[in-house]
Amino acid sequence: MSNSGVYKMNILYGNKPLGQIGSKDAVWEQIQRQAGLILEEAEELYEAAMSKDMVEVVDGTVDVWVTREYMDDLLQACNIKYKAARKEIMENNLSKVFSFSCDAKATCEAYKKKGVDTEVVEEIIEGELLFIVKRKPDGKVMKPINHQPPQLEEFIPQFWLEK
Repeated sequence: MSNSGVYKMNILYGNKPLGQIGSKDAVWEQIQRQAGLILEEAEELYEAAMSKDMVEVVDGTVDVWVTREYMDDLLQACNIKYKAARKEIMENNLSKVFSFSCDAKATCEAYKKKGVDTEVVEEIIEGELLFIVKRKPDGKVMKPINHQPPQLEEFIPQFWLEK
């Protein structure tokens, strides 16, 4: 279970996680509905940020957290090894951080050859010099040139992988 208050609130609202007790279609409908709520709250947060309304930014941030937090419960009800998958994804995200400037520069150059305007950014964190490659127009942190996506299938029961 995620946050107990979030869990209780959803049960009281009639949104009990179906998981393995529901039909596959009903579970997908529940997941899709929750994803829509997350998107709606994220859009409201974005609008608040664009209008520089800090009260609404705080409210929107908590609303995004609440709706996203309940998605954890829905996935866990489907017997997804969500915490292990989250760890795998986080480790994969950290592969975007370089310890050596030459690796970051090589990735930056590879993107530039593809026409993507990038730059190497360095930062000292806890005494360690680290590097990332950012896309200049929007600041997106780019994947290394040899990036491998996270392998998540091992955390998901076969039942959910079948289309």
